[in-house]
Amino acid sequence: LNENGRHDEAERSYRTAIALYRKLIPQDDEHVARALNDLAVSLGTRSQLAEAEPLHRDALAIMRRVHGPDHLEVAQTLHNVAGVLDTQGRFDEAESLYREALAIEVKLLGEDHRTVVLTRTSLANLFWMKREYAPADRRGAWAASRSPADGVCPARARSDPHRRQTSRGRRAAHP
Repeated sequence: LNENGRHDEAERSYRTAIALYRKLIPQDDEHVARALNDLAVSLGTRSQLAEAEPLHRDALAIMRRVHGPDHLEVAQTLHNVAGVLDTQGRFDEAESLYREALAIEVKLLGEDHRTVVLTRTSLANLFWMKREYAPADRRGAWAASRSPADGVCPARARSDPHRRQTSRGRRAAHP
């Protein structure tokens, strides 16, 4: 629904799903975390970041309990929280979470994986926004030197990290 621009309908569906999950399954279930994340991404695409952030953080807490500290779902959820903070201009907090996500991704996927490249690009963009140009240039050049198999251009600038995510919070291909 979000991908089709039906954001109000998507939001209602996510809220209904969360309410049902909370009644029917344990709160530390990955499905609850994904539903929270989906709602947060939906809200983030409409710049409702103050409401999106605690939902992402709740999803992160559940993912950490379910999967432990070194799991790609944890890294993705860290990236989602960082994206909200980054968009709000809370760069130091965002940087810390991007770095934590990056460490997990590099450990599990290796340096040249598309996900690692995109997280490095997010960090480069963050440094650029902080006017820390040397780290931004290094990270941007590193990311631009990679050519992901799916044709994504990681060096493209960001306008809002939430706009580049699908309903599961996964990063979608840049135009």
